[in-house]
Amino acid sequence: MNRILITSLFLYTTIGFFNNKSIKAGYNKRSTQTDTVSIYGSWKIISYTPGYISALTDEEAKKYIGKTITLKPDLATVINDTCNQPIFKSTIQNSDQYFYESRIDKATLKIKSDSIRIIEIDCENPKYSDDNSPNFLYDFITVNKDLMIVSFNGVYFHLKRIRSF
Repeated sequence: MNRILITSLFLYTTIGFFNNKSIKAGYNKRSTQTDTVSIYGSWKIISYTPGYISALTDEEAKKYIGKTITLKPDLATVINDTCNQPIFKSTIQNSDQYFYESRIDKATLKIKSDSIRIIEIDCENPKYSDDNSPNFLYDFITVNKDLMIVSFNGVYFHLKRIRSF
């Protein structure tokens, strides 16, 4: 009887742990490629918000304001990095959890929604303008069809659409 009780308690605790862990991980739904079409275009960096830890000073971050980011199905140019065959992945995530892990309050970025769409852009063969770029991997947070946020070196750059493709 004790063995059954202990086994049941162990299973109940294990299942509870994994269920709780999945709740903490937040809502993470993989979307289709068509979800990424709305971000294709030219985007201008219009402002920035420093993150909890940043590799850029305020002066360095200010230099990026006015720069353009280009996103096309066959080309992505982000900051100083270029990818000729970008890989786009779209997910819907719990905004509180996403920003908790980034150590920034979503209200600081003026995000009000409980869920956010993240477009991850990866590249197998990136070209860098400097040798200090570690890799081509960016998360774009869609605010609406004309506004996005991208994090680069611990700074959240706010983007405004200037052209659609």
